[in-house]
Amino acid sequence: MKKTNYTPPPSPHAELALNDAIRLAGRLGHTYVGTEHFLHALCANPDCTTAQLLHNAGVRESQLLEELIRKVGTGTPTNPNISAATPALRRLARA
Repeated sequence: MKKTNYTPPPSPHAELALNDAIRLAGRLGHTYVGTEHFLHALCANPDCTTAQLLHNAGVRESQLLEELIRKVGTGTPTNPNISAATPALRRLARA
């Protein structure tokens, strides 16, 4: 069987979460967009299966945001874009 380099596009929920993660990072004044921003964005979308699973496991969007701020802090709001994504997030976005 011949191998291809085809990578399917992200799902609509993943695309939305990626954009929301970029906005969240900017609001928090972060100069990068990481998997923690992406996880928060997934959790914040009630239509997303991941959010439903996290909610069923007792994870709340507000808790994630509080922990993200506690661990990483905040700064002056920025205007990041996808080029500010960490390597881990870029791999995840292509998955």
